[in-house]
Amino acid sequence: MTKDEVGDSPTTACINCGKCSQVCPGRVLPSKLAKFAENGNEEAFLEYNGMECCECGCCSFICPAKRPLTQEIKSMRKMQLAKRRKK
Repeated sequence: MTKDEVGDSPTTACINCGKCSQVCPGRVLPSKLAKFAENGNEEAFLEYNGMECCECGCCSFICPAKRPLTQEIKSMRKMQLAKRRKK
């Protein structure tokens, strides 16, 4: 391969296929967590165990909609960890 075919693919809306949840070793719901992170809903992110994500990238890899699930979750986790350090 001469170029990044996945990176060049356009992102589309979630089709609710559930593949991300099936491959998640942390048994969280990546599509929901990414949506909470995208909308800045910290309370729901924590309620759905967003801090349990190990950021392995399996969900982003398997997603047929090519959504950046891991990146969204990672950004919210960073914000939460920073808040914990401040306390």
